[in-house]
Amino acid sequence: MLKNKSKTRLSDRRKNILSGVVKEYIKKAQPVSSEHLLKRYNLDVSPATIRGDMMFLEDEGFLEQPHMSAGRIPTDLGYRFYIDELMGEPFLNKAMEKFFSDIRTHMKMVEEDFNKLRSVADYLAQASGNMGVVSFVDRDLTYQNGLCNLLSQPEFSSVENMKKFAKILDNMDVSIADFFEDDDTRVCIGKENEITFPDLGFICTNINRKSGEKFFVGIIGPKRMDYERNIALINQLKELLS
Repeated sequence: MLKNKSKTRLSDRRKNILSGVVKEYIKKAQPVSSEHLLKRYNLDVSPATIRGDMMFLEDEGFLEQPHMSAGRIPTDLGYRFYIDELMGEPFLNKAMEKFFSDIRTHMKMVEEDFNKLRSVADYLAQASGNMGVVSFVDRDLTYQNGLCNLLSQPEFSSVENMKKFAKILDNMDVSIADFFEDDDTRVCIGKENEITFPDLGFICTNINRKSGEKFFVGIIGPKRMDYERNIALINQLKELLS
C-alpha cells in the first residue's frame, strides 16, 4: 500500500477535522462546511478556529474547495493520510457475517465447477455497493459485476465520465495487469491508480489457492468509497479463499 507523501505534521484537532471531512464526504458526496463539522462532531472550538484549520488543510493539500462552495472535500492526499494514519484497523460489522457465510458455502462448490468463481465478483458488488472484479492469471479471464452501483453515484452523472469509464471496462484486462505483481492488498486513490480515472478508488489483492490457481480480486468505486469496510472485505475474502 502506498504511504502518504506529505511531510506536514498535523495536530490532533486538525487530524479530527480532516477525518470528519472524509467521513462526511464519503456519506453524502457533498462539500463539508465548518458549521456542519461543529454540529456533527461537537468540536470544542469556535467556528472561526475550524475554518482556519480547514484553510490550513487546504493550503497543505489535504482538502480542496469546489468552485462556488462554502465547504471542503478531500484531495487524493487527504484520503491517503486518512487511510494510512487515521482510519485504524479495517473491520466488518455483523451485517457482513451473512455475506461470508454465503461465500463459504459457495466456495465448497467451486472446486467442482471453476466457473462459479466468477460469482465472487457478484458477492463483492453486493457487499460493497461498488463494482467487484475477479481476474484469473492463467486463464486470461476477467469478470466484473456492479456497473449499476457505480453509475448511480454522482461522480458518474455526466455523459463524459460515463464514456471514460466505458473505455476502461473495454480494456479492463490490460488496466489491471500490473496488479498481479504484488500479493499485498493495495489501495489506489484517484491519480494513484493505473486505471487512469481520477475519480475512482481501487482496492485489490492477489489470492493464491492451495490448488495452485492464482487470481485477482478487487473493488472499484468512487474515490470517496467506504475504505474501512471495503479493505476489510478484501482482506477477509483473501483469508477465506487462500
